Parts: sequence; C-alpha cells; structure tokens
Amino acid sequence: ADRLKMTKATEVNFSPVFSLYSDPEKKIQAKASQLTKTTPSMDFVTDEGDRHQLWKLTDVETCHYIDEVLAKEPLFIADGHHRYETALNYRNEVAGDLEENAAPNQLLMYLSNMDDEGLVILPIHRALHGLPLSIDELLEKLSQYFEIKECGDDQQSLADLESLSADSHAFWLISKDSNKSHLVSLKRSAWEAMAEFKELPECLASLDVTVLHQFIFKKILGLDEASQAKQENIIYWKSTEKALEETRGGKCDYTFLLNSTRIEDVKNVAGSGEKMPQKSTYFYPKILSGLVLHSVAKCELDG
Repeated sequence: ADRLKMTKATEVNFSPVFSLYSDPEKKIQAKASQLTKTTPSMDFVTDEGDRHQLWKLTDVETCHYIDEVLAKEPLFIADGHHRYETALNYRNEVAGDLEENAAPNQLLMYLSNMDDEGLVILPIHRALHGLPLSIDELLEKLSQYFEIKECGDDQQSLADLESLSADSHAFWLISKDSNKSHLVSLKRSAWEAMAEFKELPECLASLDVTVLHQFIFKKILGLDEASQAKQENIIYWKSTEKALEETRGGKCDYTFLLNSTRIEDVKNVAGSGEKMPQKSTYFYPKILSGLVLHSVAKCELDG
C-alpha cells in the first residue's frame, strides 16, 4: 500500500525490480562488452566498499539483439515482488485503455544473467529471542529429529555446514553462551515421517528455510505462522559476521545459520508457479535505488 501511494504521488519508479534470465553462453555480455571499455556515466564506491558503474547503451543494433535474446527467455523475479505487484495495481487503477507501450504498462527492471559467476546468493540467518527455552532445552527438543554435533572453530563450522548440505538439511546453531555451538542435521527417518511436508509442493518442501520455519519454529517451538510473519521472536541477519557478533553479545538467545539457497532451487520454485519463502535469498550485489528513474505518467512532461 505504501509503495502504491508513493507511485501515485510521484509517478516514478525509483528502484528496479531485480530479475534473472538464463544465458549460459553469455551472448548478451559478449555483445555489450565493448561498452564497458568506454567511460561510464557513473562510477563510484559506496560506504560498504562496493563499486558501481553505469553505462548508457544507445546502439540500436545491440538493443535489438538484447531484445531478441530476452524475448525467448522467462524472467525470474529475484527481489522486488512488491514493486512488481505495485506496478500492476498502479496500471489497473490509473490506466484505462492504454497502448501497449504506454508508460503505465512499463516497469523499471534490472536484469542479471543467473549463469554469471559474479551473481552470488547469500544466506539470511534466523535468530530467536524472548522464548522461555535455554539452549540445552532446545538441543534436547531437536535431538529427536536431528543429528547433533558439537562444533570447533567458526571457519571449520562453516565448512562443515556447507558439506552437510549435500545429504541433509543442516543448520549451525550458536547461542549467547559462546561455548554452545552445534551443527544440527535432519535425520532421514524424521524427514520421511514428516506429514507436514507431504502437503507442500516438493519444490518448497526441499528448502532449508522451509524445514527451519515449518518444522523447527512451528512444530517444535510452537511459533505459528502469524507470529513468524510479525517477527515477534525472530531477527534476520544478512551478515554471518554480524550474526556471530550480535548473538554472542547477547542480542538474542540463539541463531540458526543457514547455507545459501541454490539458484536451481529458485528456478524450480518459480517454474512451479510458487513463491520463495520470505527472506530465503539475499542476491548480491544489489543495484542502488535512484541511479535510473522511470516515469509512469500517462503523458510525459516536456523536457
């Protein structure tokens, strides 16, 4: 609702929808590579140390070529579902009979090749607070369904967590007690017996975040979907380093650190007509808002 109000007030898209396409041969990059040898329109480094460069492509032949390649490919919205839905609502409420190329029928979008090695999906970790449950009591509850192993140093724990992802749903559980650190991996027998997951589409049931939210948070800890949506007891950490620092500093009781979601899982979920669970992916790098603006006014202003 807030995004729709802002669009009505400004008649502008400020932030692009972040979408993915598949181009294993990298045909578009090869065609546009000459552009990056010229001086960019923008070139700066953010406070976080990320360098942003922006070029304006005006060559008609290259633009047509990109159109032809993308016209054959489905687009996967990686980040910006609300922006996309807002654009539809704005078009439906403001527009009447419009020509296909009218501004309200268009949306600012950033397209990234999902087959580019530069595209990274980072995990979003989950911290819990305010629950009347010690870490030892939590481990006792988990032991019925999960294999539990004490961890060593942080780097080795992260490596072990990644290696477990091939055969099981696994999480690295840390707590405000810095001495309490465990790897928990779902037992095969528990997975096969979980009736809750047989009711879900396979593409969603196979995700680590689904196991965490539907099985650990909801079934084992009793956090219903409404309380999870309101984030009453949950904090989300995008940075592994911050998750470790804040948890061990007492900001929360314990944190489940996750492996990254695979791009194949994103494709499977979208291809099945489903949506990824909330905060299941953090695509990196992000494009800053305001670098490019798109007017959605029915009539463009002079100049």
